[in-house]
Amino acid sequence: MCCSRAQGGLRTLQPRKAPRGTNGAFHKMGWMKTKAQKEKEAKEAKIREKNRYYMLWKSDDVPEGKGRDIIPAPKMKLPGHAESYNPPPEYLFTENEKVQWKTQEEEPYKRKHNFIPQKYKSLREVPAYKKLCYGAIRALHGSPPCSSGEKNAPYHSA
Repeated sequence: MCCSRAQGGLRTLQPRKAPRGTNGAFHKMGWMKTKAQKEKEAKEAKIREKNRYYMLWKSDDVPEGKGRDIIPAPKMKLPGHAESYNPPPEYLFTENEKVQWKTQEEEPYKRKHNFIPQKYKSLREVPAYKKLCYGAIRALHGSPPCSSGEKNAPYHSA
């Protein structure tokens, strides 16, 4: 053997010891693929990717609806100066106005406010509103009906 690393001539090459048909076995096992097989697999992958998303319940030809018709809950009116814990003096009731307010119990819809405005030194002194749920329910009674037959009806506030 030679001490240099120079490659020898053509006569140093050994003939192939593996049988000629090993590449065919690789193709059969699927380890190697021909160009035609690779192109075919690429086309199939493209079709699979295209059909990856589909409609579960309807056909793809039907256009999608614009979504649910949501009827928003009516917004409560913002509190005014009379509902403040420290209202200006012109919003506080005088004795005559208190008597008039109490006489309208038979016809509460004629009242200017559904409460008597009171003045407190700080917000901590304000008691809890006893009729909070009652007021919210009363506000919701004016909301439009939500049955499936009437959901497209126009909303008319009274």
